[in-house]
Amino acid sequence: MTRKATSTISNENESFRSRFKAIKKQISKYKHLLIVPILLGILALPRLVFAFIVVCSKIDRRPYIRLLAYCTAFIPCITILFAFILPAKLYRTGLFTFVKKTQARSFRNLCSAYQHTP
Repeated sequence: MTRKATSTISNENESFRSRFKAIKKQISKYKHLLIVPILLGILALPRLVFAFIVVCSKIDRRPYIRLLAYCTAFIPCITILFAFILPAKLYRTGLFTFVKKTQARSFRNLCSAYQHTP
């Protein structure tokens, strides 16, 4: 091999290594954006399985399976709270202020409804 060919191969290897390091750095920086959709997809699988069970078989004798499938369908929606809202400080404070306002409003409505009943 000539010097030029050897230097070209080593430059290509260095270029590949630097690109690989950059990609690895980006993946480690944004891993939460990769993990959460995969997790939500995995958590949505039981809903799909139960949907096929309900459609493809008669389960009138076991109504608790339908209830379990219905409750399982909400797990991916609930995980959004833990995956996105609670880790971010801005969203967490917004959620807590919303909950406090809603609780205060509900308490006022409950008290006013209780006072008006004879």
